[in-house]
Amino acid sequence: MSSNAGGDDDYYAMLGVPKGASKSDIKKAYFQKAKQCHPDTNAGDPAAAKKFAELSEAYEVLSDDNKRSAYDRFGKAGVDGSGGDGGFPGGGGFGGFQGFGGFQSGRSMSAEDLFTFFEEQVRKQRGPPRGRDVQVGVTLDLLQAANGCRQTVSWRSPSGGVRSHEVNIPAGVDNGMNLRLNGKGEDGPAGPGVLYVQISVAEHPVFERDGADLHVRVRLSLAEAVLGTKVVIPTLEGDVSLKVPAGTQTGDRRVMTGRGIKVTGARQSGHQFVHFQVMIPRELSPKQKELIEAFQQEEPPLEQDERTKRS
Repeated sequence: MSSNAGGDDDYYAMLGVPKGASKSDIKKAYFQKAKQCHPDTNAGDPAAAKKFAELSEAYEVLSDDNKRSAYDRFGKAGVDGSGGDGGFPGGGGFGGFQGFGGFQSGRSMSAEDLFTFFEEQVRKQRGPPRGRDVQVGVTLDLLQAANGCRQTVSWRSPSGGVRSHEVNIPAGVDNGMNLRLNGKGEDGPAGPGVLYVQISVAEHPVFERDGADLHVRVRLSLAEAVLGTKVVIPTLEGDVSLKVPAGTQTGDRRVMTGRGIKVTGARQSGHQFVHFQVMIPRELSPKQKELIEAFQQEEPPLEQDERTKRS
């Protein structure tokens, strides 16, 4: 159980943030409080320097994921040697301020300058930084996204040159996905950063995608819907013939099992749904009109409640 119980020495309480606060909130809270109790703006207050040191100690621990985790579990005992006497230049840690080069040597530092200096010291303690992360986008057609492919992505490096990398796009990627490629970003002292590839999938003129499933709309003539027929249906693997039963209505659908998208790592492919739409002619030839009128004579009339009740 954590020994940090929200007392006067609780790092979260010092910064005025809840235990679940984000790094951004912690940084903002530290910056605001650091300006308030900066020794240069509290001349004559001997407690200001001590208060500022305590705030800096709290920020140094809570801004580091490993130290914060240890602190949350064990309190200050979990960060001994990392927080209160943190090895800043001059050997004074947070308490003496010799390493800040301002308070005891006569040179004044603003709160902004000190905050920048403090973050630099924290970065030095964490070791050399890795290279910059890179975000690029790539647009695929539906077949490329469904089957997987290789794409070359490029970006302009801060050095001014253009860098490229060939990316293996796995089968089944979808619009908005972000592929993470460790060690493929910009170079840095501690190694390259991360290359993020955001996927965009262009709309298809025939298929509509819903996760691993595909939907296709098929129009039928009035005669085809009434009498039944066979139609050719496009799929990702090519055209197939599908039997349409007599009496098919607008809104009826058929399921083509396993004809959808196979997502990498999934146990089975999605399905393809065929949605039928019956096309009613807006104009009839004299012969067609004669036939429809003859059909109407043979067709029993609909009762009024049959016209309006929900199916």
